[in-house]
Amino acid sequence: MDRYCFYQTVVGLFLVLFLVVHADALHSQNGETVIEPPFPTIPTDTVAPGSVTGILAPDARDLPRGFGTITFGLSRDEVGERLINDPNFDYRGDPDVQFLPRREQVVIDTAGFDFVDRGYFQFSDGGLYSIIIKLNTRMMDYFTMYTQLSGSYGHPDSITPQRAVWERDGVRLALERPLSVKYLDLAVFDEMREEGRMRESDRAAARREFLDQF
Repeated sequence: MDRYCFYQTVVGLFLVLFLVVHADALHSQNGETVIEPPFPTIPTDTVAPGSVTGILAPDARDLPRGFGTITFGLSRDEVGERLINDPNFDYRGDPDVQFLPRREQVVIDTAGFDFVDRGYFQFSDGGLYSIIIKLNTRMMDYFTMYTQLSGSYGHPDSITPQRAVWERDGVRLALERPLSVKYLDLAVFDEMREEGRMRESDRAAARREFLDQF
């Protein structure tokens, strides 16, 4: 074997070894090993990018109408009482209550303990209709939550890199990055959205009437 062939053989072996080693190796940034978090696999029943049919597992449960004992329709006082007795939250009473304009909307914004970072409970016309649970990313991760929710409620009805959504029986349950779980009473939400459209229509009509005076 001449020297040229010898060098070709050495270079070829080096490239093969390099590819084998780096195929399974974790990449590094600034000298620190970085492990890419696993991402939930999109089911094979995909009908369009970012959307999958809501196939239920044989033992899939109904979507919850709230978090734990805190369910849609409860009054602010009832939710407050249950938050005080819920070990996930550090509810302090009135200091955690905020009032929003229109339809007497109220939000309870409370800190949480351990796995829960914060909780947001929104009311409309005196009844709870929206819950957002912001989780502690130091103690929980997106993939674990996705696995738990899909195991309980079946494949999501839609999925994107940013969120997975389950929707049926008038309830929307969403898991969103970086890490929050959202519960929504769709009947109340749709009613509020329709009222919003009507208000916009009334404003447009008032604007036209005003302009017609000139």
